[in-house]
Amino acid sequence: MPEQTHIAQTQLDQFLEAFRKLDLLMIDLLLDENICYQEMPKAVFLKKLGLAFAIFRECGNSQLLAFPSRCTGTCGSGEDMLNFFFVGDSSPHYMTLIIQVKEGRVADLFECNGMAANAIIPQCNIRVYIDDRFKDFPF
Repeated sequence: MPEQTHIAQTQLDQFLEAFRKLDLLMIDLLLDENICYQEMPKAVFLKKLGLAFAIFRECGNSQLLAFPSRCTGTCGSGEDMLNFFFVGDSSPHYMTLIIQVKEGRVADLFECNGMAANAIIPQCNIRVYIDDRFKDFPF
């Protein structure tokens, strides 16, 4: 039986697939040049994201596993916010990401310190930050 492949329909679907695959080039192509992500110009955000992806790769991860989650504060609440834990496939490293979505497109991306851990991923205990300035922020 031939293997079925998922065809990403929206820019959001394509972004999530690229993020899981640690594909910075595809993420660069998908994100809007005129939008700031996590209060940074796109180029700065992508540079920091590339460093975070490098940590995952250096620890033996070839991809990230995506688990829906929720913010226990207010930063990730709302109908237009998607909350995810991204976990390395070979290490206990993880990253949180809130994706603001407008009309099926990524409108903003940011990390969250108040994201509830999913009970199915208790092994995650080494957090990777896109921007470590946010380590001590309450959100």
